Amino acid sequence: FSFPFYLAFSCLFQLALTLVIMEAGSSSFNLARFLMNSTGAEIVVLNPAQLRLIWDSQRKSDKADAMKLACIGRDMRREAWPTVSVPSEEEQAARSAVWMECHW
Repeated sequence: FSFPFYLAFSCLFQLALTLVIMEAGSSSFNLARFLMNSTGAEIVVLNPAQLRLIWDSQRKSDKADAMKLACIGRDMRREAWPTVSVPSEEEQAARSAVWMECHW
């Protein structure tokens, strides 16, 4: 796992978290579904392309992005968060099938 996943897992097992914020990525939906089903935490997935703080950054690393997400959660109005809906496993499988059809 990369740093944000490690951070999420280690925090969940050490603390009773109420909110987890992550950026959308290749495996974030699987992690989001896992956390939704196994914790009482609210899971929010954000679109990094709509977060200038992340996509315009010169320092790209999982650790730096995780810190930026924490600051967004602390400082940005919740209504302004560019959230992404977490698809069901079936929806995600259908999207993957369409992507594969178009790209192969």
